Amino acid sequence: MRPYISYELCDRCNECVEACPYDVFSNESGEVKATNTGDCIECTSCVELCPNKAIYMDD
Repeated sequence: MRPYISYELCDRCNECVEACPYDVFSNESGEVKATNTGDCIECTSCVELCPNKAIYMDD
């Protein structure tokens, strides 16, 4: 399972960037991206902390 971002729901609050202990997410020029999904350990911190439910786990 890997994290994905629904850009329709994401408001670029950076909660996922700050929550992830493995730096899976980054903010590049104001755009939040899941850049290192191979490092994800499926802790789901990003999913739980996203205020807009913009992050989901999928294969």
